Amino acid sequence: MMKSISWMLLACLLGLMAYAEETQEQKVERLIRELQNEDSNVRSNAAFALSAIGEGAVDAVPALIQLLQDKSAERFVLVNVVFALSSIGEGAKDAVPALRQLLQDKDTYVRRIAREALGEIGSVDAVPAPIQASKKSNSASQKLTVDDIFPTDWVLDVQITLDPKDWDTIRYQSRNFFEALQESRQYAPLDHPYTYVEASVSIDGVEFPQVLVLKTPPVHLLKSNSIM
Repeated sequence: MMKSISWMLLACLLGLMAYAEETQEQKVERLIRELQNEDSNVRSNAAFALSAIGEGAVDAVPALIQLLQDKSAERFVLVNVVFALSSIGEGAKDAVPALRQLLQDKDTYVRRIAREALGEIGSVDAVPAPIQASKKSNSASQKLTVDDIFPTDWVLDVQITLDPKDWDTIRYQSRNFFEALQESRQYAPLDHPYTYVEASVSIDGVEFPQVLVLKTPPVHLLKSNSIM
């Protein structure tokens, strides 16, 4: 039994030594073969290793695209494939059509990393089309709504980042029931106690820096931690 274990350890060490002596080109060739392995874990690990190589893994782009188009590919494989294409950058331009399809994926995270990958590759698809149009337009009166920019048939991932001091400022701001219903409101709008603070907002992976946010909770709820 001891002898058998020794032979196994020797075989592993020889295998590691063989990998250590690989040139980058040989490593990429091996990883391309592993992308076609029947074991999804092997495919995922190969894609992850290619992402660490980056631009030098450009020869793997066709095999990565093939995995990207595989409808039966597991999510963890797909994610590492997108990471690999993102790391390769401009050399992965042939993957743009396949990545563009992922912008319609129901998985928020997949949509986000696909958009980030398109940005690394240099595709205009990294920016929502209405925003592209607004950048090209000289019309000062053009106004876009969130519905113009983002799809409405799934839940969007919205993240708001505030400075801790600003969060403390707005989360304790409130107006009680009696103040909200005082007699003077029938003659003019009441002054509200809420103030705008600057925040960074991310919607489905698209960053909007320096956005002003204001807490405006419904009067009947009187919540002190709602942001709208």
